[in-house]
Amino acid sequence: MPGGSATLRLGYKPGDKSVGASLRVLVNHFDYGILARRIDPETEMRGILSLDVDVRAHAEHISELLRHGKGQIDFAVWPENLKSGHLDIWAVNVLTALLPAVDASSASKVNCAIGRFVLIDGRLSERTILIDTSRMRVTGKGQADFHAEDIFLYVQPRAKTPQFLSFPLPIEVSGKFTDFHVGVTAADVLETVVQFATSAIWVPIETLFGTQAPSDGHDVCAFEFKQGINDANALGK
Repeated sequence: MPGGSATLRLGYKPGDKSVGASLRVLVNHFDYGILARRIDPETEMRGILSLDVDVRAHAEHISELLRHGKGQIDFAVWPENLKSGHLDIWAVNVLTALLPAVDASSASKVNCAIGRFVLIDGRLSERTILIDTSRMRVTGKGQADFHAEDIFLYVQPRAKTPQFLSFPLPIEVSGKFTDFHVGVTAADVLETVVQFATSAIWVPIETLFGTQAPSDGHDVCAFEFKQGINDANALGK
């Protein structure tokens, strides 16, 4: 279809009291901007998406696949003008709320956002959470509970270029899928104040001897998701 291709396989095995279900999805560098413009021709939202989902479960209803499932969910997105209004999915809404909090500069460009997660009995835990912008590199940890529909994320932005008097605060996302809060904790504010006070010592040292991440994020955005994409030919295994 326009924008690229996607492969989806759904397995269904009915039983006396439950059904067995499996879901396998593979999307490789799909241009989702084309679909967005089909919904709203005036939208400026565009970008590229890769997705690798492999989930299996036994549940009373097939709609409860994620609540009882186990497997893995990986994604990588290279977004431009990402907005949640056209893709009203809780994960997209979290990402669009998080991006301005970790890097509020209007001049900053989001290079990529990558997530790798393990699903065990309906609880999703991170293996990798990474957001790269032209100014910041953000790593984090987090969980999502499909039983209670709760989410918790904790991400730590780091400036790519050491700067005096500039210390991004860690950001916390918590709450329900459809009603979550983005903010900071008092402990993180205190730690940032300490870093602020000692910046005159370690910023010059880091500038001289540290390794700076590239502004375009090519070291992670081009290769971080490659392993999952290399499994494309294993779809039928």
